This record gives sequence, C-alpha cells and structure tokens, in this order.
Amino acid sequence: MKKLAAAAGLLIAAAVYLFRRWLFVADYGIHHPAYHTHVWLVRTNALADGMIAVSFGVLFGSLFWMFNGLRRSQIMRPNLWIFVSFAALIAACSLSRAMEALTVWSPIFALSAVFKVACAAVSIPTAIFFARESPRIATQMRGMTHELRNAEQAILDAEVDYQEQIEAISRSQLMIEFTTDGQIVHVNDLYLRTLGFAAAELVGKHHRDLLTEEERSSPEYALFWERLRGGEIQTGLFRRVARDGRHVWIEGSYTPIEGLNGVPTKIIKCATDVSERIRIQQDLKTQEQALRKSEDFLEQTGRLAGVGGWEVDFANDQVTWAAETRRILGAEPEYEPTLADTIDLFAPESRATMHAAIAQAAGGGEGWDMELPLVARDGRRIWTRTVGSVMFHNGKPACLRGAFQDITARVAEREALQNASTRAALATDSGGIGIWEWDVQTGELIWDAWMYRLFGLQPEANGQISYERWRRFLVPEDLALTEERLDRAVSGVQPFDMEYRILLQDGAMRYIKTTGGVTCNLAARTTRMVGTAMDVTDRRQAEDAAVRSRSAAEVANRAKSDFLANMSHEIRTPMNAIIGMTHLALRAEHAARQHGYLTKISKAAETLLSIMNDILDFSKIEAGKMGLERVSFSLETVLDNLMDIVGEKAGQKNLAIRFSIAPEAPRHLVGDPLRLGQVLINLLNNAIKFTEKGEISVSLRVSGLTPYQTALTFTVRDTGIGMSREQVAKLFQSFSQADNSITRRYGGTGLGLAISKQLCELMGGTLTVESEPGKGSSFQFTAVFGMAAEDAAMTPVTLQKDRLKKKILIVDDSEMTREQLIGVLDTHGFAADGVSSGEEALPALDAGSQAARPYDLVLMDWRLPRMDGIETTRRIRERLSLLHVPAIVMISAFDRDEVLEGVDGQTLDGYLLKPVSARTLIDAVTRTLDQTQQAQQAAKTVAAAPIVPATGAGLSFVGRHVLLIEDNDINIDLATELLGDYGIAVTVATNGREGVERALAESFDVVLMDIQMPEMDGLQATRLIRRHERLAALPIIAMTAHAMSGDRERSLEAGMNDHLTKPISVSRLQETLTRWMPAAPARAPEPVVAVELPEPEQAVPFNLQAALARANNKTALLRRMMLGFRDRYAHAADDLSAHIAAGRMEEAHRLAHTLKSTAATLEAKELTDAASAVEFAFRFGRMDGIGPLIETVGRTLEPAIAAAACFETRMDA
Repeated sequence: MKKLAAAAGLLIAAAVYLFRRWLFVADYGIHHPAYHTHVWLVRTNALADGMIAVSFGVLFGSLFWMFNGLRRSQIMRPNLWIFVSFAALIAACSLSRAMEALTVWSPIFALSAVFKVACAAVSIPTAIFFARESPRIATQMRGMTHELRNAEQAILDAEVDYQEQIEAISRSQLMIEFTTDGQIVHVNDLYLRTLGFAAAELVGKHHRDLLTEEERSSPEYALFWERLRGGEIQTGLFRRVARDGRHVWIEGSYTPIEGLNGVPTKIIKCATDVSERIRIQQDLKTQEQALRKSEDFLEQTGRLAGVGGWEVDFANDQVTWAAETRRILGAEPEYEPTLADTIDLFAPESRATMHAAIAQAAGGGEGWDMELPLVARDGRRIWTRTVGSVMFHNGKPACLRGAFQDITARVAEREALQNASTRAALATDSGGIGIWEWDVQTGELIWDAWMYRLFGLQPEANGQISYERWRRFLVPEDLALTEERLDRAVSGVQPFDMEYRILLQDGAMRYIKTTGGVTCNLAARTTRMVGTAMDVTDRRQAEDAAVRSRSAAEVANRAKSDFLANMSHEIRTPMNAIIGMTHLALRAEHAARQHGYLTKISKAAETLLSIMNDILDFSKIEAGKMGLERVSFSLETVLDNLMDIVGEKAGQKNLAIRFSIAPEAPRHLVGDPLRLGQVLINLLNNAIKFTEKGEISVSLRVSGLTPYQTALTFTVRDTGIGMSREQVAKLFQSFSQADNSITRRYGGTGLGLAISKQLCELMGGTLTVESEPGKGSSFQFTAVFGMAAEDAAMTPVTLQKDRLKKKILIVDDSEMTREQLIGVLDTHGFAADGVSSGEEALPALDAGSQAARPYDLVLMDWRLPRMDGIETTRRIRERLSLLHVPAIVMISAFDRDEVLEGVDGQTLDGYLLKPVSARTLIDAVTRTLDQTQQAQQAAKTVAAAPIVPATGAGLSFVGRHVLLIEDNDINIDLATELLGDYGIAVTVATNGREGVERALAESFDVVLMDIQMPEMDGLQATRLIRRHERLAALPIIAMTAHAMSGDRERSLEAGMNDHLTKPISVSRLQETLTRWMPAAPARAPEPVVAVELPEPEQAVPFNLQAALARANNKTALLRRMMLGFRDRYAHAADDLSAHIAAGRMEEAHRLAHTLKSTAATLEAKELTDAASAVEFAFRFGRMDGIGPLIETVGRTLEPAIAAAACFETRMDA
C-alpha cells in the first residue's frame, strides 16, 4: 500500500508540473503585445476558445438528434428552415472558435478569418429568419399547449371511464392485475370469494404462486409470459387451487395494457368460474365412457355367447343388425337388411313359423323363443336360437326387438348325445348292464329293467325299490365291506367301484360288478349316487379257474425250480470235485495215455457244467426271473474277455477271427456286460463249432444313438456249413437243433440259441439269422444300452509323449487285418504302414533304416504266403543292411507253442493271439517298445499281451517278481503260498504308502493291490504310482473284496489294469497272471506236505472242500489260515462295538471289510454275509441299524472261531 501511495503522489506532482509549465512557459510566437508580459493570458484565451468550440459541437449534435426524431411532426414540418439555419450557425461558431484557439500556437490567421466570415454569413440569415418567424412560432406554440391540456383532460376522463368499466366487470368477472414481471397488484372481491383467499394473502405474490408444481415446471409457462410481454392476449381454461384445497376451473384471458410508449405496463386477467360446467362435462364424459364400456361389454358378451341383437322400426321399416348378428348371419358390413330379407334367410320350412310368430307378437301376444335352421348369406347352413318381442307406443306396435344365437355346435352335440344315449342304451341292454340311482337322503333306489333282471325280480311300475330290500340280497360276508365302500363314496373319500355277491330267490349266488358316482348340492353335500351294475359271475368263475391253474403251474414251477436247484447242487458238488481233482491230477507227471484220459475227463466235466448252466438260465427265463444288471462297463473289456475265451478254440481249428468295430461306437456303456458276453460267446462258439476252414468275422455298428442311450448291432459271420430254410425255422426252439445229425456230430443241448434270443429281447433287441447251406451263416442281434458318463478311449495306460509317433510296420496278407491294425495305431498316435508279405517287408525296412525315421517295431503274421513269419523274422535279424533292427511281435490265430516250436527263444520280442482287440494291441506295442528301450538290446522275448490258456497246468513264472500290497495276514499267507507255487518272488507291503515306496525303490513285473488298507488305500496308491513315468506301464491288478457294481470301473479309472474279486480263485489268479506276465514251462512240482484236517462236521461254518481248493489243496496252508483267523478275529464283534463307541468309524469299517474278505476266502458263507452287511452299512452311512448287524456277526463268528480251533486240536492229536 505504501508503494502505491508513493506512486500516486509522483503522478500527481508530474501532472501539476506539466500544467504549470504549459500555462506559464512561453514557447510560441507572440502576436499581441499583452502576451509579452502575461503568459497565463495566452493560455486562458486558448482554453476558453476550445471549450466554446466543444460546447457548440455538442449543441449541434443535440439539434441533429432532435431534428431526426421530429422531422415528421407537426412542429418540425413548417419550421424546417429555421432549424437548419440555426444548426448551421452553431456549427460555424464551433469551427470559428476552434481556429481562434489554434492561432495561439500556429499563425493560421487567414484560415481563422475565413471561418469567422463564414460564421458571420450564417448568422445574418438566421437572425432574419428568427425575427420574421417568431410571432408565428409563438402562436403555434400557444395552440399546441392548449391541445396538450385538452389531451390530458381526455386521458383523465378515459381513466375514469376505464375504472368504472373495471368496477362493472369486477362485479361479474374474476379479475386480477399483474405487473409485467408477474407480481400481483390487485385482486377483486369476486376472485377472493371464489378461491377463499384474503387480499393480503395474494397481493404482492407472484403469478407462479397461483400455479401447481406441474404448471410451473412446464415449458409452456415461460412462453406464455413471453407472449404477454410482447403484447399478445392469452386465453384459455385454467385450474386453480382454492385455499381449502378445492380445484377451481376458470376460463378467461390475460390482457396486456400498453402505456403511452406502446409497451405493456401491466396485465389484467378477466375470467369466469366454469367449475360447474367442467363438472357437468366430466360427468357426461364419465357417463359416455360407462355407456361405451357397457356397450363394449354387451358386444363382447354377445360375441362370447354368440348372441347378436337386432331391431325393426315399423315407422320407417328400418332393420338394424348388431355386429355379432352380422357375423352369425354372414352379412357384409355395408349390407342393409329388411324384415323380408331377414325372414328369407330361414330355411323354407321355417319361414311360415317366423311369419306366424311375428304376427302373434304384433297383435299383442307374447314374443317367441325358437330354435330354427337358416342359411347364412355366405352359404353356411346353421341352427339359430331366435328370440323376439314387440315394443308398443300408445297402444300401437312401434318396433320389434330380438336376438340371434348360433347354436349349431349345441345342436350337433345334442344330436351326438342323443345318438350316444341310444348307443349306450343298446350297449347296456345287449351287454346286460343295469343302471341304478340311489337317493342318499331318502334311501330310495331307482332301477332300470336290467337291474331287476340281475336280481331275478319283476320290474316295479315306477322302477323304485327300497334300500333295505336291496341290502337283503347281499351275501352276509360282503355286506359290511359293501356298505363301508358306499359310505366312503358318499363322503368323497374314494369312488364306488367293487364287486359283491348276491343270493337270488332260487338260492343261486351271482357276482355283481358295480360302479357309481355322486352328485352334490350347493352345500357340497352328497344327495344321490348314480351307477351301473353287471353280472360278472362267468368271468369270476373263469378267473378262479385261471388262478387255480396258475397256482398249480406255480407249484409245478417251484417243484421244477427246486428240482433244478437240487439237481444243480447235487451235480455241481461232484462236478466240482471232478474238475478240481482232474486239475490237480494234470499237474502231476503221467503217461501220455493217462494224461489224455484226464484231459478228456476235464473237458467232459466242463461241457456238462456248461449244459447245467444253460438249463438253469433257461429255467430262469422261462419262470420270468431272469433280470438284467445295469452297471457301467467297458465294451472293450467285454470284447477282450470274448477273445480270451474263444481265441484258443479258434486257434485249434486254424480259424481266423476278425473284428470290425465302428469308430463312432461308444466305448463305455450302461447295461449287463455278463449277458452281452454270454450271447457273443454263444454265437462265436457256434460259429467255431460249425466252421472247419475259413474265417469268422465279428462286426459292430451303431444303429441308434441319443444323448442317453444307444442301440448297437452285432453281426457274427462264419464260412461254415450253413443251414437250410427248414433248419433256420426251428433254430431258436428250445431243446432242438437244426436236425438230429448235427446233435450227433457236434453235440449240444439246443438251448444256447434259444437262451441267446431271449437275452437279446431282454436287452431291448432281437436275434436273427441268415444262412445258406455250404455258404456259412450270419447271426445279427441288436441290444440297447445306456450311455455312461465316461465315454473315453479305452487305453489302460496313458501313452507318454516319447512313445508317440513311433514307426510300426504291419506284415499281414489280409488287407482287412492291415487296415484294422493301422487304424487302431494311428488313433493312438503311432505312424503305421502295412505290407502283404515277407518279400515286401525286407525292402520296406531297408528304406526306413536309411531314412531319418527307421521302423521301431514289426507286427508279423505267422501264416504268410511263400515266406512265413518265422522265416521273415530270421532274415530281418540277419540282415546286415539294417542300421536299426526293430522289435518283432508275432501275431497268429494259432497256439503259441505250435508257433514257437522252431523259433529261437531270443528271436521274438512278443506274441499276440488273434483276434487282437484295440486295447490288447496298444498294451502289447507299448510294453514291447518300453522293454526294448529299457533293455537296449534287440532280442529279448517278452509276453507282449494277455494270453489266457485253457488251464493253469504247466505254468511257471520263475524269475518273476510280484509286489503284494495287502494288510490281511491270512490273505498275505494265501497269496504268498499260491504265487510261490509258480516260482514267483513275492515282496509284501502292508499298506498303500509302503507299497508306493517299494514300487519306487525296486523293480517288479506285476503289482497285486488291495483296495481298502490303513494309511493309504489302493486307489490312492495306484494314482501315486502312475505319476512316475518309469511305472506308467507297470501292470497293477486290484485284488479286493469290493465286488459291487462300479467297483471295477473305479479301479480302472484310478489306473489299474485288471480287477480280481476276493475270495481269490486259483484258476482266475492263473488267468490274470498269464494275461499280464509271461509264463515259462513249469518246474517239477515240489512234494506237498499233507496235514490231516478235521472232519467236515467239525468245521460246519466252513465249506471245507471249497476252502481247501482256495488254498490250492495245501492242507498245511489251510491250517495256518484257519488258526490265523482264530487268533485275529476271535473278538471281532466286540472290537467293532468298541470302535463305534469310541468314534473310530474308519477302523471299524476296515475291520468289517477284512473280516468279510477273510471269511469269504475260508468259505464261511454265513459269516461273510453278516460281515458284508456291516461293511455295507459303513460304506453307505446307514448307521441307524448297525447294532443288530454286529450282533449277527457275533452269533455267526462264535461257531466259526470254535471250528477254526479244531484245526489246532486235530494237528496236536
């Protein structure tokens, strides 16, 4: 602030200095003596002249502006020259004084003189004009003043008149005065009374305060006031809110009042209260809407009901039809009918009736209501209900009004009902059906004629009969039940439908079948029943006869079933001994002839057992007791088992079996794999039996597929003897074959195909055959299966990336076989080529060896033209030109020993038995390539695929190493003993975790894995093993007591290769080991130490013979197992209860599982069932009834422990 003050002071000082210097310093030329002594005098003259010049200039501008504004007025027109000359004088004076001021600094005296002369020249005429015109101007000004006074008086008078008019208007009009800004200035009394306000409440407020919020926010409001300010009158209908909240409607105008300058100065609104008129209009509108709604309702109701109105005005003969009438009569909208036209629409036979009805009504009679046919204008023949009546005026008919209704459908229904009633009457009459009606309140019955006939009575005149009389006809034993059923029907609990017996007057008893329904009143109470009755005595007698026949048949079937069951048991028991003993005998050394005898005995026994199975299956089907299982299964597994069973038989006859499976066929299904396999085995066995040379083909295609199920069609073709039409006709008859010669030549019961056909029908399909003598046969059947969730490729072991795209050469003279094998290998990521002979194979291998990617494996057929597979293999091994010698796997449909007779044991890397399934092929290829890569040598004989021999005799697995993962001591003892018989080294792990550690630390050929174990179960252990690449191809076989549906699938999903259910069968163990581990010729059997066993009656809970068979007939082993069972499970029932009481559910579950497994191994059936029930309860969480189940275990365990103790006593003795 101080700096600003200092700066302002400096500026003021500078200004004073400059002004004084300008005023007192002489720096100009002196042209007057006085200027020599007084400088300020010079400055003063110059300043005065300048100011005069500026003032005259401003005056000139003001005169010019006044002239421009008044140039057309009465004052200006006669005095124009005076104004012009005066303005010129002022302008000349302004310029003259300006020149005079400039001469102070510049000697422009000549120019200044010129302007002074000009000023003088203008001044003289101006003075003359003013002097001459002054009197006239004064007179004119006096006149104008007088006119101005008169105008003012007129304005005052007009104002008085205006106020008087305003007062007059305000007495009948609502008036309110606003400023142009909308502020209220004045409100008349009528406005105040109408809206209930006081003047003080409105005056001073704004127009907006009178409006609703909706009106204030409307864009029209601003435009409304803009037009008013522009001078436009605005009219309209306005709604105002009174002080008490009423809505007052006013109609009027807003009028702008202009001032003297023509601009509105105020706005006056004059309006009239039209609330009553608006209310009346709204009432009229409401009434019109109600009337319109009523008309629409009547029209819609008429349309829905099919009723259309009409009217005839007799005064002008005008006929009016409603819209629905026009629709019913098919008339166009523009059609104008007359009364005659309307009557002519009726059918000719009805017109006279209409004329008579109209005449009667016009004569003062009643109206009409008739149903008549007519022909509509559009040609339709319809039935209408027409009603009408006459309206009178002053005693004379004025108009005729009525309605039409289309009843065509009703008439048709009525006719149909009449026809149906007629038919029902004929039917009841002809069928002996009586109709009855019962009045529930009075108890009276109304019967028709047939009801009287049923009860052997003569009809009454009115058809009535009392309830008590009907009641006496009923057999006493049926009376209570019949009345109970009646009461339940009356109360609405259930319909009345039953049979009862009656005794006629002649003593005959009849069966009456009766049904009835109830009708109710408005209070929902049953008032009557109506029903029918008929005599069903003949039917009941027939049914009773049928029941007796069925009972007799069931007795016969039960007797047959009992006979078959007993026969089966009686035959199976010695057959089991024959087969078992023959199996044991074949293991010993015998002469060739004795060995042949034993082999024939074994085959005959198996054939007899197969016949028994067929008879039992047929008996089940015949009795309707054959059920199908529905489990998820692998189709590939079924086909593998099929090839395992029939492959050897086909090989014995040098028959090739070829499979063709459609690629779109689902891999996992839901159904009964056992019965599917049974049908396929039966058909293939028949094909092998009746085919001496050639081949057998099995094809599978999809004949129907949905997201939930699929239909598969299987075809089995052979090149056998074929059949004639006559033979085919009786092919599926039970206990029959094509002819007797076939039975004599090939044997058989004639049940196999009959059973297969009925099994196919149970699976939702059928079995058909096509055959010609000498050309073979083709059996085809279709079966329907559900779709399993896991429809994935069937590869038991996941292929590793380093195995993919290996090159494989297929050498086979069958083009179909080559294409099938190439397709399977390509699908699994291998690069496969095929050649048809050994001669083509050698150059193909040479070319591959010289290329970047040689062949890694050769799949060699044995029977090749010219140079067989063995010779081709030898030449490949000796071929010096091969830089990379591939592994070689022999494929043949013939016996392995026959193939390997002339082969060096180190020449082949594997052997496959035809037919080869996709899974078997991929397993063999994967295992062979793995073993070849690991061993780093070209010649190493391995068992490349599952091969199931007919019997376990003569097998040895010397040098093989098996990892047994099992927590049950008895099962460990049994498995170790059985495996040791085959020369197998056994390593034992007692839980899943230890088993995984053993598998990682050592090398094994096969793993036998229990499922339920402590610390880690078998499924978890398998998944951990499969994570290691080195163990990806290691065969893992489940050996468990889990035999329920789905357990096998869970094992395979976890990564296991096979599934054995406990108790373990010796033959099944042999088959499974042979499938996954190569066998060698058996070593000489070691002598078996005989141990004396207790008598069978001492071991009652155990099937001693079956238990001994499970121990491979080793009495010492069985004794150790029995004593181990006694020591471990003597207190199992108490231990189960203790575990449950302590909450150790997992330990209790495991104990029940191991007890069930051990009991099953030792053939203690009752104990097995009891322990299985406990395990089932644990497995599915059904713990409510676990107590009684454990008590059952205790009851069955006690005699079993006592029987096991006999083994120690017997030994000690």
